[in-house]
Amino acid sequence: MVKILGLKSSFQIAWRSLSRRKTKNLSAILAVTLGVTLLVGITITTDTLENSFITSLLQGEGEVDLAITNSTRGGYFSIKEQDSIKNLVPDAIGILPELSTQLPALISSQFNPKMTLAGIPIDYPDTFGTFYDWKTGEQMNTNTLLDDNKSILLSSNQAEKLGLNQDTNIPVTLTTEFTNLTTTITPPIVPLSEWTINTNLTNTKYVLNNNGSNLHLELEPVDFTSMVTIYTPNCPPLNLTNYSNVNITASGTNNAAVLLGFFLEDGTSFEVANWTDPATIDSSTFDLTPYAGRTLRGDVYIAIRSLDGTQAGIDITQIAFETKTPNGTLRIPIISFTPKILRVEMQVVGIFDSNRPGIGSQHSGAIIRLDHLQEWLSLKDPNQKTDIISTFLVSYKADHFILEINEDYLRNKVELLENSIPEELDPKTGKTHKIYEVTSNRLSSIGFAAFFITLMSTMLTALGFLIMLTGVLLITNVQLMSVEDREFQTGVLRAVGANRGGIFQSITIENLFQGIIGGILGLLGGLAFGQAVAMSIVSLFGTGELSVHPVISQEVVIL
Repeated sequence: MVKILGLKSSFQIAWRSLSRRKTKNLSAILAVTLGVTLLVGITITTDTLENSFITSLLQGEGEVDLAITNSTRGGYFSIKEQDSIKNLVPDAIGILPELSTQLPALISSQFNPKMTLAGIPIDYPDTFGTFYDWKTGEQMNTNTLLDDNKSILLSSNQAEKLGLNQDTNIPVTLTTEFTNLTTTITPPIVPLSEWTINTNLTNTKYVLNNNGSNLHLELEPVDFTSMVTIYTPNCPPLNLTNYSNVNITASGTNNAAVLLGFFLEDGTSFEVANWTDPATIDSSTFDLTPYAGRTLRGDVYIAIRSLDGTQAGIDITQIAFETKTPNGTLRIPIISFTPKILRVEMQVVGIFDSNRPGIGSQHSGAIIRLDHLQEWLSLKDPNQKTDIISTFLVSYKADHFILEINEDYLRNKVELLENSIPEELDPKTGKTHKIYEVTSNRLSSIGFAAFFITLMSTMLTALGFLIMLTGVLLITNVQLMSVEDREFQTGVLRAVGANRGGIFQSITIENLFQGIIGGILGLLGGLAFGQAVAMSIVSLFGTGELSVHPVISQEVVIL
């Protein structure tokens, strides 16, 4: 007679088997634990590694989704254009004006020829994060630290390159250089000093006096062919487009015939007095209109002869280039700028952690207050303009390191922005062009990483499949061995009338206990394994401890 085992009997038989066969059951639980640990661990590792790889590529972007720059090459924004930018990106949760440049940096004997120095406003939006101290991890008060135009904050990446570490005493002196333009104003007049005799074109006795305020030249002729010629190379290289006439103030003897001419940049010359007497030279002006667009080479010559063979001379007190205006005449000076290198000692008042998510991760060099950097860069601007912004940084979400922004969403935002940027007409080419340019390094990085992520994911998936198969086979093998080991018990149960279903039910319940215990332990082990892998990835990619998070999906827990 076949005896049908009830659920209660099956539980009793399963419990006795678990309590009597502790060592074998423990091995089964350990097998399940190991198998589940491998299954969960490799899945978490795969997802975490992919996420960390993207994070490492996007590390330098911080919380910035896109950047807007002036379409004019080397052109700057003014701060008032921020309102126009806001209208173009109404969905943005943060807009940050920024100015950046590259400068040499020297600390002790460590040198970086191209350190990036960025200027940011003190009231930058919270969306872009916070600066944290490299050593203590505490939030830094940039408003207090950056109190003058020689105070800067150094990134931890740049600090390591310059030989600093977390134990370095702050402040530290950093030497850098700025370009300073020295302004030189040259009046549009020919200097009356330092004139020289041209011996090749002088054949009689002469007297030459030139003291800066007066040029005196006279000759004692031998005959009517006697001539004296002088010259100077010190005439300013004027662009004659800016001048309408030459005005000469002169006096002298009536028998003096004077030749006065200027050389142009191509070696040709023109004469403003062609053997003319001093009185005529003084009372007339020479028209420069035919020479518009030409530039003086810098050398001037004067020759004098006697019309009657007797002593003759001329005194010149002024040779000036003038421009006619409705209100009279102007003498427009030449304003030239000479660049000089200004060496400056900056004070590193703090070092921020550039591997930490937020605004610090998007700066790999140093930062300074925006208005202070504007002051320094204005030194190389002839107009000394300080209202300059190189880039407006835009963010559409915060905490990018916790959950990256959707690629399709960001691509659509870039396309919409590009389509809404106003156009202007280029007067040189007659073509229209956008007044702003949009770039998204985050989007470019994601596209660049797509191939590598796909390749890496395929390799890890294949490895995960093999490990999963190994885990399943390991669990199956232990359970099959457990069933075979209980053949005597199964035979006894069959002999006393137990049916196959009841015996199978008791074994299943026993395995269910083993599976629950081993599964829970295996899940915990897999989570710990994934966390350990995430920490190793921190050192592998150098993205910072807070930028790497184990990726645990619902599918992993269910599996």
